[in-house]
This record gives sequence, C-alpha cells and structure tokens, in this order.
Amino acid sequence: MRFLTLSIFFVIVISLSPETSLTVCPKFTSIEEAQKQKDSVCELVLIGKGYSEVPEEIFSFPNLEYLNLSNNLIDSLPRKMKELTKLDGIDLSKNSFTDFPNELKSITSLERIILDNNKIDDVPNDLNQMKNLNSLSLMNNQVSELPIQFVKIKNLEYLNLIGNRLSYLPYNFQALENLTSLYLGNNDDLTIPDEIFNLKKLLRLSISNIGLKKVPEKIVKLKNLKWLSLSYNKIETLNNELSELSNLEVLYLNGNKLTSIPDTFNSLKNLKKISIADNQIGKIKYLEIKNLFPSAEVDY
Repeated sequence: MRFLTLSIFFVIVISLSPETSLTVCPKFTSIEEAQKQKDSVCELVLIGKGYSEVPEEIFSFPNLEYLNLSNNLIDSLPRKMKELTKLDGIDLSKNSFTDFPNELKSITSLERIILDNNKIDDVPNDLNQMKNLNSLSLMNNQVSELPIQFVKIKNLEYLNLIGNRLSYLPYNFQALENLTSLYLGNNDDLTIPDEIFNLKKLLRLSISNIGLKKVPEKIVKLKNLKWLSLSYNKIETLNNELSELSNLEVLYLNGNKLTSIPDTFNSLKNLKKISIADNQIGKIKYLEIKNLFPSAEVDY
C-alpha cells in the first residue's frame, strides 16, 4: 500500500513539474515587439493601427495561432495567407471589406472567423470546404442571402448574422446540426423557417427585431435552449410554449407590445434574468411578474 501511495505521489509530481506544464501563449500588441521573439508569437493583436493592408512581417511568425487586425482600413488579403498554417482564429472586424475574403479559405487550420462591421454582401458558395470552421461572425454587414452549400459547414457551432439584409435562410438549415449559438436579429424582413427549431443542440438563439407578431409555436422543440432574445418585435401576447423551455436561464422580451406574462411561466425554475422593459406593462403587473420569478433578475 505504501509503495502504491508513493507511486501515485511520484506520478503527480512529474505531471506538475515545470518541464511538462502547458505553455502559456503570450499576447503581442506590436510588430516591433513580436519580431524580437518570432518563434514565441502565437497571439498578435494589432487593433486600430491604421493598416490598409496586412503587414508583411506577420508571415515571419511560424507559430501564429490568433490574429486580430480589427479596426483598420484593410479591404483585401494577400494570397500568402495560406502560409499561416497554424492560424486557428482571425478577427477582421471594422475594416473595409466589401467581399468575403476568399483567401481565408486557403487557411485550412482556421476555426474562428470574425468579419463584423464591414460591408460584405456575399458569402462564398464553397465555404463548406473549411472543414475546421466552427465559429463565423458576420454581424452588421450587407449579406442578403446565404448560398445553398452553406448548410454543409458541418462543424459550425457559432453563427452570428445580426444586422444584415437576410429575408430567408437556405433550405435544410437544420443540417447545421452542431449549432449551439445562432444570432439572426436585426434582419428586418427575415422569415424564420421551421427548420431552425430542429437544431437540437441550440443553447442560444436571437430572433430579435425581425418583425415577429407572435412567438413561433415550434420553438418548444428547442429543449436545451438557455438564452433567448425575442426583443424589439411586435409581440402582443405570449403562448404557453415558452413556459416549456425548462432549461431557459435568460429571456429577453423587451421592446414588444406585451401587457402581461402568463402565470404558466413560473415553471421556468432555472430562469436567472428576464427583460420586460419597453412594453406596455404597468407597475402592478410588473410586481406580479416579479413574484412569478422570485429568484430572477427582472429588468423593467
């Protein structure tokens, strides 16, 4: 027994020794500093530097894993982006792109792409070639449609399309079966297809400010949903289906035309926050609603 105890202790000591500890990835915020330790650069953050193109020096960092070039003036990428063979995340938000930068498709290691706040109006039909892509954010662009092949991005878990010009989603959207977070708000004319309610792994859903007059009945199928935004629509009454989303923790209903919340909502035992601001709910009704959720934050 003593030998066994000493053996376990020895294994633990070896496991925690400096030689076997995980390497911490240092963050560099200037190319000048990064060039002093080229092999150590795995995270490079160059926000708001005034760049109109990708700096050539970036390609001298062989272990670069994350690149943030947001808030610059870049409108295109060089072909040699494919040389960044270890890059798994890139942030190009707040630049001057009008087209989706196709050069990103040549970086086979990419998992996360952020292109928020550009003027992109198209999404490539062959984006599904990016086998490792699991997170895509195109918030606040000018995308009016997604290609049919988009639903074949099998590993996609996070998709943010808030603030575009979408009026419909591609057929068989439910094929994106690994989606856990889906943000579709602020697409004024968007029609929500029933297919999204077959996304069994969905935990977070935003369908705010898309002109909804009622809560889609099939939303009840999203049994794992924890976060839901229905804010700034035209909803006057709530159906009981929402009260069946027993795992719901955060619910945004602000900016609608509600006058009350059904008593059946007291079944939402896991609710931590509910927002009912900017509705037509009076003070007395607010107090009643607050009593429905004694353990939750009620934003009024």
